[in-house]
Formats: sequence, structure tokens, C-alpha cells
Amino acid sequence: VASIDTYCPNAIDAIMWYENCQPCYSNTNFFARLNVEDSGSWYWTADKVEEPKAFNQKLGSLLKNLTSQATTEPNSKFMFVTGNITSTDQKTIYGLVQCTRDTTLADCSQCLISTISQIPSTCENAHGCEIATGSWRVMFDTQLFYNSTTTPSLTSIKFKPKTIPTAQFTTPI
Repeated sequence: VASIDTYCPNAIDAIMWYENCQPCYSNTNFFARLNVEDSGSWYWTADKVEEPKAFNQKLGSLLKNLTSQATTEPNSKFMFVTGNITSTDQKTIYGLVQCTRDTTLADCSQCLISTISQIPSTCENAHGCEIATGSWRVMFDTQLFYNSTTTPSLTSIKFKPKTIPTAQFTTPI
């Protein structure tokens, strides 16, 4: 895994997204400040969903439900939640929403909802996609990409490795 200083050798601030962490540094204090400037989206295009309208309706329902769970007490302890829903074509859609813990619940909710609304135009009917900023992320796929547990804890949050071609990276969102 390459380090930030490899990709950003002269930067005074930088952020990188990995499966299990999001290292960043800056010469200014970034804690408790929403970071919407640093963003990226990744989608895997091996195949497209067959019924995009129905898929996006189910996906929207799942992600809005997860957003509510991640930003409502007492579930909001980690500001992170995963879940799934069965699509109209009987495929399971897995979803994840997460905010950094220095984000307020209200900001987390607003930002996740805004990001979810960008999925149809950003993810181009892909069966899996991730949209991330410095303060939150939304991810979904028709393949299970997280360790399923009933209650997320810092030790149980593990992701299956995936390869994301850099050619499909787009910025800004």
C-alpha cells in the first residue's frame, strides 16, 4: 500500500481512502469541520444493473434507512451501519454509510442524504459504487463487501479486499 507522501509529496494537506482507514494530514485543524472538498467516487463496471429504476428505488430505501440508523441515538455511537435489502430481481443489495466521529449527527445525516441523491448520476447504474469525502462515505454492492455482525464495533469492522481500477476514479463528485 502506497503512502500519502508517495502520491502527495509536496502537499500541505492530503487524504487517502483505503478499505479500513482514511489517513489525512493538514497544516490546519480539520477536526469537527465538514470536509466536502476532498471527494471521490469509484464504481465497478463489470456489469450494469438490468432494471436501474427499480434497483435505485430499493437502493435509496436501504441507504435512507441506514442513514437514519447511523444518525439516531442510541445506534449512532459509531456513526456507521451496514445492512441489505432484496432487489426486485431477487439480488441482495448490501449497503454501508459512515461518517467520521467528529461530525455532528445532524451534519452526518444531511451529508449522507445529499450523497445518496447523487448515486443515480454518479454511479452510472453500476452494481456497486462508493462515494467518499473527508467526512463521510456511502457504499453499496450486490456482493457482500463487509463482515456482517449484528452490532458494529471497532474490532468487528473488516472489509473484504477489492480491486478498484484507477481509471474509474472521478473527482470532484
